Amino acid sequence: MIHEKFRNNKTSAFLPLLIAMIIQFSSFKSTAQLKYPAARKEAFDTVIYDRKLSDDYFWMSRKDNEKEVTAYSKQQGKLAHSILDSIPGSAIIEKEWNEAIAALDDEIWNGKTVGESLLSD
Repeated sequence: MIHEKFRNNKTSAFLPLLIAMIIQFSSFKSTAQLKYPAARKEAFDTVIYDRKLSDDYFWMSRKDNEKEVTAYSKQQGKLAHSILDSIPGSAIIEKEWNEAIAALDDEIWNGKTVGESLLSD
């Protein structure tokens, strides 16, 4: 049984958008064509509850590496934008997405909690 929330006009606006996005994403660049930014690795091992954990990217969580992590994140952002910009019709998808979000704006920001659930008026 479909929940009533999914039958209203605001939410149903996402279905055609979702279908369009799936169709458009099928034309993504192959991962073989992508040049991912390189992140350095720094060995970090620790033991928590008698289990050895290794994390070569733990250095990214340290405040003193903030500038390097920010630069790396910007490189990742450029890659993401190059992928998204290569999708035919992406401007149309972006416009429809923004319109759908705008239609839900009141519902998103005027939610209230009831028990452990978030409900809207």
